[in-house]
Amino acid sequence: MLKTYIRKYKKNNIWILLLGFLIAALQVFSAIIHTFAINELIKSKVINFLLWNILSLSLWGLLFILNYFKGIFEEKITQKISADIREDLANRISTTTYENFINKIEATFVSWFNNDLQQIEDKGIKRYYVFWDCIFQAGLSAIALISYHYSLILLTLILMGILMKFPVLFEKKMAKSTNEMSKANEVFLSKTQDVVSGYTTFFGYNKVNNIIPLIRNASEYLGKEKVHFIKVSKSAEGFIGIVNIFSQVAVVTYTGILAGLNIVSIGALSTTGSLASAIFNSISLGSSSSMMRKSVDAYFDKFQKFEINTNIKDEPLCLEKSIELKN
Repeated sequence: MLKTYIRKYKKNNIWILLLGFLIAALQVFSAIIHTFAINELIKSKVINFLLWNILSLSLWGLLFILNYFKGIFEEKITQKISADIREDLANRISTTTYENFINKIEATFVSWFNNDLQQIEDKGIKRYYVFWDCIFQAGLSAIALISYHYSLILLTLILMGILMKFPVLFEKKMAKSTNEMSKANEVFLSKTQDVVSGYTTFFGYNKVNNIIPLIRNASEYLGKEKVHFIKVSKSAEGFIGIVNIFSQVAVVTYTGILAGLNIVSIGALSTTGSLASAIFNSISLGSSSSMMRKSVDAYFDKFQKFEINTNIKDEPLCLEKSIELKN
């Protein structure tokens, strides 16, 4: 499974996660600065207000620089993991029986190396990093909320628990839809390869125009499966999004009540709103990322079902006997 390959680059991934933690910390600190800035503005201390905002801009500049290097580092490790998966898959294919190999068309293997690996990168490896970024963002933002009032974090935890329940309802549907889309890609490649390789035959019988409807039909079948996948994923994201927005509004409203009772400052409204947004957006994105990440297990299950021949042994080619030419 994917975790096996990620663990292979443990040190590299630790550095990526540390960068993610630092970026999340800068975002949270930048949000907290708004409290001090607005409080200074309420006191009519404009210079202090501007200084706090300059500091905030400086932090965002540093954040963008770190995010740039993090993105490059992530992509390098992603491509290394993809290369390892392709190598293991190639090894699996090379050690299977001849009968098992010819039972599948060439386009199937091409789809495995190209389409399936692309899905594993986008919905597996990259979503793994997004998941941890969301954990850091939500965790640090929650800690910051405690500094304003303990009841804010209690409300946030309750809403977080509700928000995290929704992805579980869609995990099985996502896994099934992912598997169906993978098969549709294989069928599409198979049909298009058959059509293109048969061009000479079509040309010989003056039936070249038949290529158009054949490609069209294959494309429409693939399109239907992709639309179905989007329906499932967007349904999940939609439900999560509704709860997300409700949660953000609830926290801001509750903070307003606390400010009205003089329990927190007016400046806290802006910060708690930003922190609540960061928490619930992170939980929302993290939940969908976790769901997507688990869905790629369908690809690895498919690879594992492709049987190998354990009796195969690679032996070096021996050319000890030379060919003698006699007159």
